[in-house]
Amino acid sequence: MITIDRDSIQVRGRYVFLSDSAGRPFAVRFPAVRTPGFPRLRNWSASIEDPRAGAMVVPRDYAAIDSGFIIFPGSANDTVRVLANSGDRLYSGRSATYLLTTARAWGEPLDRAVLEVNWPDSLGVPRFSLPLVPAGHSNGRTLFRFEASPFQPDTDLVVRW
Repeated sequence: MITIDRDSIQVRGRYVFLSDSAGRPFAVRFPAVRTPGFPRLRNWSASIEDPRAGAMVVPRDYAAIDSGFIIFPGSANDTVRVLANSGDRLYSGRSATYLLTTARAWGEPLDRAVLEVNWPDSLGVPRFSLPLVPAGHSNGRTLFRFEASPFQPDTDLVVRW
C-alpha cells in the first residue's frame, strides 16, 4: 500500500516469492519509490514474514542506484513472504513513482499484483498511470486499488496531483 500525504510518502508491501529448484539467493530492488532529481529513499527495511530455517533477507547498499535486498530462501522450491517498508519526504513535488517495470527482469509475469494507494481527499483528485479505481473511503481519505492476475508491468505506477 502506498500512503501519500501532502509532504510524505509511505510504502508498505507484502511480496511473495518462490525460490528456484536450487534454492539460490536472488536480489530484489527496493525501495520501490523514486522522486526524479532527488536522492534515493534511505528509510526502508525488509524482513521475512514467516522465517524458516536458513531463510534470511540481507540489505544491499542503501545509497546505490540498484539498492534493495537479497533473499536467501533456505530451501529449494520454497515460498518466501517478505514484508518491506519505506518512507520519505516528497520534496514539494506533485508526483510519485512506484517502480513496477523492474519485475520484467524476472522474465515472466507476476502471478498476481494488487496495488493500493491511500489518498488524502484534501489534495484533490489524483491521476494514475494505471487504472486504479476507488475501493473505499474513510476519514477524509480514499483507497484506490488495481488488481491483475497475471501481471506483466509495461509501465511504473505514477501518481500525479
